[in-house]
Amino acid sequence: MKQSKMTPEFEKYIIEIVEQLKLDEGFTTDAFWDIKQWTYGYGTRAVNGEGSKITREEALPLLISMTRDADSDLQRLMPATYKRLDIVRKQALVNMVFNMGIGSFSKFTRTLAEINKEKQDWKLIAQYARDSKWFKQVGARSIRICNELETGVKFVKPEVCKCCGQVIKK
Repeated sequence: MKQSKMTPEFEKYIIEIVEQLKLDEGFTTDAFWDIKQWTYGYGTRAVNGEGSKITREEALPLLISMTRDADSDLQRLMPATYKRLDIVRKQALVNMVFNMGIGSFSKFTRTLAEINKEKQDWKLIAQYARDSKWFKQVGARSIRICNELETGVKFVKPEVCKCCGQVIKK
């Protein structure tokens, strides 16, 4: 990672993504098989595979590192466009890269072609993502990410009362 990225603004940006990823990924102490690898913590690869365990304290630095890596991967994939993206859409795309890996994300050719245009059609970009296998597999997370791509507005999950299910107003 370039030293110039280690600004307070960049760290705030990364921590915002990390907090969303913690909600999206959930936490598990024990390694489990997840499609093609052993995973634990906040969706990070369990290096020692089956039977591995991790604490929240051990998992957080891994999550932060992987989030920075996902951001760097996105920047390498679309250097000129990356600089022009607003923060909400950039964070949504980093979340996608974290979730599926840069290899799978780079196969979203129609989506990427539209994102890399000078004037993007964000409604079309979101629709391309909604038409993907990823969208059908991921559920509520993919719905939120596609809405953020389409609107450029951060969706914040409302707090719900555990007793009655009513949305708590803040």
